Amino acid sequence: MILGSGRPAGAYAAARHGKYRQLVTGTILAFSCGCATLASPSSTQRVVVSSDPPGAQLLVDGQPAGVTPTAVELGRRDRETTLRFEKDGFLPDERFVRRSVSRWLLADVAFIAVTSFLPGGGDEGPPPPRIAVGLSWVLGLEYLTGAAFRLPKSVDAKLTPAPAGMRRQPDRAEP
Repeated sequence: MILGSGRPAGAYAAARHGKYRQLVTGTILAFSCGCATLASPSSTQRVVVSSDPPGAQLLVDGQPAGVTPTAVELGRRDRETTLRFEKDGFLPDERFVRRSVSRWLLADVAFIAVTSFLPGGGDEGPPPPRIAVGLSWVLGLEYLTGAAFRLPKSVDAKLTPAPAGMRRQPDRAEP
């Protein structure tokens, strides 16, 4: 049977299948950078830092970072970042900011698993190897960029007043 295109029906079906394969392949390539990378393309995240009382000196991993309340850019690839709060008349306080896995990473895994079972996935072989290749590519990229992780949006510290004997006295000018 010949259709309006002058091609046999089998050739028409093959051409349609080829277009479907191109669509699936194009979609996979478009999203191959991963949902987490698209959702949070930066390797740092803004974290709002406050203290009670306000006005504490903030040190991030031992480096001065301003006075509370403030916002700081913290690296998502760092497993842990130390925030130290110092204020005259109060005991120093330390908070540890730990990264957690981004929920977008789960979306990446689901997307790769589903698209690996679609027909027309190319010559990579059966789905399990395609899943392995897809996961190693996308997850590797997201771990390298830090997009696989997230940090808390804010960190708050409640400073404890220092005992009277430990309070630092203001410097006085000598007569």
